[in-house]
Amino acid sequence: MYVIVTQRETYFVDANGCIGRPAIGMPPSGQWKAKALVRRNNFGRVAQVIHFSDWTNELPKQWRHKNGKPIFTLRDLDHGTIREWG
Repeated sequence: MYVIVTQRETYFVDANGCIGRPAIGMPPSGQWKAKALVRRNNFGRVAQVIHFSDWTNELPKQWRHKNGKPIFTLRDLDHGTIREWG
């Protein structure tokens, strides 16, 4: 199980990539899945993608820049739509 903490809320990602939102009592389901972690360069282009299947091997050591902004965003699949948090 993985835990994602944002400024507003905490989410859980199970071993299958399903995302749950405990603040509203939503358990992980197949309707909302984590796909990858995405790092973009200063120009907004994708610089690195860590697919969910590789999370156990390649998770980064540093998650935030010195100014507090996140280095990686989450790419998810929510009811058939791929989107990136951010």
